[in-house]
Amino acid sequence: AAAAFSPDARMIAYAATRSESPEIWVKPAVGGDAVQVTKNGYFNQFPIWSPNGQELAFYSRRGERRGLWRSSFTGGAQAQIGSDVGRSIRPVYWAKSGKIYFQEGSELFSMDEASGQKQQVTDFRVKGLTPRVIEMSHDESSVAYSIKDGDLWQIRIHRLDGTNADEVAAVKDQIDYLAWHPKGRSVIFSHSVNGVFQIFETKIGQAAPVQLSNGNLDYLVEDVSSDGSKILYSSLGESSDLWRIGTENLTESILANDVAAEYWADISPDGERVAF
Repeated sequence: AAAAFSPDARMIAYAATRSESPEIWVKPAVGGDAVQVTKNGYFNQFPIWSPNGQELAFYSRRGERRGLWRSSFTGGAQAQIGSDVGRSIRPVYWAKSGKIYFQEGSELFSMDEASGQKQQVTDFRVKGLTPRVIEMSHDESSVAYSIKDGDLWQIRIHRLDGTNADEVAAVKDQIDYLAWHPKGRSVIFSHSVNGVFQIFETKIGQAAPVQLSNGNLDYLVEDVSSDGSKILYSSLGESSDLWRIGTENLTESILANDVAAEYWADISPDGERVAF
């Protein structure tokens, strides 16, 4: 579901549902076995990394209790940071200042990692705005958000010490996935192209977004590494391939596994060819 790079980009934390409820997992970015961080059967979602890369913060709903929780990325004991949150929130960024930023509804809030004190960061409702997705810049100076304006979906950047927001992208389809470049120069986002989501980068002051990916599956941006060299994205794909199995030795081998779905196979009488 949701995923994030560790500060050194060597590890990835993500939420996955393998039983009844989503749990938090961590695995090396280069591949390897995943380590299950939470094992309590509660709703655990949206993991983000601490600045030193040793802990994770995540949203957890435990019956009537809900809030931000923290744990070592290797698992073990979990501690609640704060409970003054709505029924559904999305942790966004754990800053070096000790503030954990999270989106609740159409506003961005922060919570102190030590005291659990909650503070509202944005006031979009006062301005009559309802952003879809909000992301905090790494220097905590600006927010990027997606919002519908007329027939277009826009990405806007708003400095917290200013009053106006700058439009940096405008597209036809809803924008649900975006992430800041760590240096704050641009925003990476996903946008549908001919029915498939591709990755784009829009730079502040740039005329138009630049397409970075070109594939047959959806590329849904989750995070950008701290040095800006890697983009973490999720993708959901469905496939149908043709296999054969030996009736004597039960050996399996692939017959066709191209991008398209293969099905309805029929073997020739001499066993040399397959039509599908």
